[in-house]
Amino acid sequence: MAKLKVLVLGACSCIVLGLLCCAFVSFSYQDTDFESNQWYQSVHTDENGNLFLHIQLGDIVITQLG
Repeated sequence: MAKLKVLVLGACSCIVLGLLCCAFVSFSYQDTDFESNQWYQSVHTDENGNLFLHIQLGDIVITQLG
């Protein structure tokens, strides 16, 4: 019975942690930038809720609005 309580408590803790991470991501400003040696990526939404994706790899630039 004690092992079951520990298992249920661990599962609930994982669920709560996952929900907190999802809430942090969804409520944070929806602009994620990552810059590395050779490539740059930007993802955000505009005022109408459209997704804007910009990827640059050296001289190659891909921009998509969808």
